[in-house]
Amino acid sequence: MIKSYSIVLEEVDDHELALEELKAQLSGIELLKSSVGIVSVNKDFIFSGVYCAVAKAVPFPLAGSTSFSQTVNGKIGTYLLSIMVLTSDDCEFACGLSDVVPEIDDVTEVTKKCYNNLQGTLGSEVKLTLLYPPFMFNHYPNQYIRAISEIDERVPVFGTLPNGEVIDVTTDARVLYGEHIYGDKMVMILVSGNVSPSFYIGSATKESIVLPNVGVITSAEGNCLREINGTSTVKFFEKMKFGLENVKETNILSKTFLMDEKDENGEIISSVTKSLIGIEGGSYFFGCGLQIGSNVSIVAFTGDVVMASAKDVVKRIKENHSGGIILIYSCIGRLVALTSEPMKEFKFLNENLESFSYVATCSGGEICPTSVTKAKAINNEHNETLIACVL
Repeated sequence: MIKSYSIVLEEVDDHELALEELKAQLSGIELLKSSVGIVSVNKDFIFSGVYCAVAKAVPFPLAGSTSFSQTVNGKIGTYLLSIMVLTSDDCEFACGLSDVVPEIDDVTEVTKKCYNNLQGTLGSEVKLTLLYPPFMFNHYPNQYIRAISEIDERVPVFGTLPNGEVIDVTTDARVLYGEHIYGDKMVMILVSGNVSPSFYIGSATKESIVLPNVGVITSAEGNCLREINGTSTVKFFEKMKFGLENVKETNILSKTFLMDEKDENGEIISSVTKSLIGIEGGSYFFGCGLQIGSNVSIVAFTGDVVMASAKDVVKRIKENHSGGIILIYSCIGRLVALTSEPMKEFKFLNENLESFSYVATCSGGEICPTSVTKAKAINNEHNETLIACVL
């Protein structure tokens, strides 16, 4: 069984005041045999030095990432530093940092090395991996996920990419490990023992699809979409007059796609929302990896879609759990889609998860299984999605 405590700091500038806030909250925490802190912090805490001061003062390892805004057990805000403390007598937490992630080359080796090193410190099999990779344009989450699944395909992987600002998500997006701050390393937390996590996903709804099944991906490499229905992507969308010729000037709500991914028998195994992040040399680059043979639909991602999917996730969680610990990551694009009410989703979560210990933060890219059985976890990456892990 895992117990949890929440630490929430609002003092962003003064080290001494922040440490006083921390000391007062640490006094109510009883650490058990194994502990870890999952940290989410607005980037301004890093620039002020407050984060480093706090990280040096806590009596447990820290891992996590920067996040534009969040809600934690009743507190909602942009300028927050939160730590979800997990502690247990019958679970183990192994927290570690990878080597530098190569800027262009494959990430498999560095991912497997980090995972194997941490796995070797545990006394029993891994039940959950919490993953925090860096935000790098030449990489996408499925590259890390696949490397972990090659070691053990039964292990569910859950996590997020860091984010900094709403206008430019990658600005000052950093991964955090203790007092150290990185833009080119990943952090993992492996959990073993008496834990059985459940996962929930809320994203594009059927009602949000404006152009269903526009085509099938016939050529793609990594997160680069080259052809749909045998036609170059640019020409394909030009014929559709969809207005994606200059993505930087395109409204973010028109850059969302729903892709039905298939297995070797042609059966749909998952429907994943993926966001277009750039066009270069006639190719379209997405925030997620792409699978040849996937059906493509175009989604209008609005505030109504955000709230409908959030309500659905909360409803399903409450149907299956009367309490517990919840880690929630919600794409920063969902906040943008809420326009004049950017905190509406977080306010809803705050009002409806009162019987849980939870943290919900903005995400630069979501990592969550779409299916978990005893034999295999189908781990996946998502955009414009709210993901939840209940412990």
